[in-house]
Amino acid sequence: MELAANHIASRSKSQMSRLVLVAGLAFLVTGCAASSTTAPSASAGASASLNPSLVVAGASPMVASNAGHGAWIGLDWQAPVELAPYESVFDAVAWGGGYVAVGQSQNTPQSRGQAAAWFSADWHSWTSTLLDVPAAGDSSILRVLPVGSNLVAIGSSGVLHCVPPQGEGMVCDPLPTAIWTSTDGHSWKRAPTQKSLDGVNVASISAGPSGLLLVGDTGWANPGIWTSADGVSWSRESLPKDIFASPHFLAVAAAFGGWVITGYTGGSAIQCCTGSAGETTPAAWFSSDGKVWQAATVEGAAAETGDQIGRVFVGGDGLLAWGGRDGSTGWTSADGRRWSARPASASNPVNPEASDGERIVGASYAVGNGETFWVTTDGEAWQPLAASGATDKMPDWPGFGGAWATSGFLFPNGLGLVGQNGTTSFPLWLAEAVTAP
Repeated sequence: MELAANHIASRSKSQMSRLVLVAGLAFLVTGCAASSTTAPSASAGASASLNPSLVVAGASPMVASNAGHGAWIGLDWQAPVELAPYESVFDAVAWGGGYVAVGQSQNTPQSRGQAAAWFSADWHSWTSTLLDVPAAGDSSILRVLPVGSNLVAIGSSGVLHCVPPQGEGMVCDPLPTAIWTSTDGHSWKRAPTQKSLDGVNVASISAGPSGLLLVGDTGWANPGIWTSADGVSWSRESLPKDIFASPHFLAVAAAFGGWVITGYTGGSAIQCCTGSAGETTPAAWFSSDGKVWQAATVEGAAAETGDQIGRVFVGGDGLLAWGGRDGSTGWTSADGRRWSARPASASNPVNPEASDGERIVGASYAVGNGETFWVTTDGEAWQPLAASGATDKMPDWPGFGGAWATSGFLFPNGLGLVGQNGTTSFPLWLAEAVTAP
């Protein structure tokens, strides 16, 4: 499983996507964040430890060989839809013959936020369910994932406590974790409060064949890995010091029958609002069961200070990850055991949007301030995806006005996107996959 901040000036598409996609993952991070009822915002500490960066496929995307039978060769775009004002979507999944989205609902920007879920059979008409009204504070759902015959949604519910209450140097406790389950995406049940997750700063959550894995910490010097078979009951795993030397986890992904964790080692605790962890070294780890781990080999920029490996995209033939202290380094790996740095190019990079374990879909800038979409299975060679359907209503490239995408989700039948358009509601796009004959 895996739930957000604004930093649009001179940012790339991948930066915006990263900030929104990890919004949920920063929701329990200690940092200089003020309590807010709007869409969750990453604190300074969170935005530093989850620094957005750029992954590219080369100076110009390296075009893959001809697509095989059944491979995606295009995207058939539908006109975007919008939810009611002040309804924010943070994650979505295909479920029950339709789609389930989760996030937060508000009456006004000043009102308390309430955890919400939406269901649609066709992506056009959505029905909402309000899940939780805490006694004080706000609630929100930031991630939703299938676990067996259930959906498990993870977010927060409660009051944000900060010292001092407001201003420079403010440090906030993690928000209380909240978990909900559903069998149909319509009716939801709040799970008991998990004592094992008390005080946890969540960095990332992922689901795999054997359950779920969560990475984060209970303080700068106390990194942790938590596992769960059902998404409701969680256990903290031990971290052998010979494998985990001063680690800081940024992302976890299920890949190739096991797990991959990415992040960095070293550095210093982030102080509000420096936005930097100081001298760090990029690092990664892999495991077949989430309990016994090995350190991965990291090549390329390992000697650079301030570097890291961030969010992982999983294809059927390789992995792609964000990284780099200034958003200028990407990382690729064939199996999660050896990572290589790839310098970013100034020429039309491909920015990954979403992955499903089989393919990775990304976007690049197109003439007219639009976007061209691409697909890869290994993070190296990309196949352009021909656009059809409502192409005049596709997302724009960020920063040029109009509506642009901020988060992406891959479904068996295509690509879903959530975006912004400068109004009080979020546009939702669906582009159905066109496959090779």
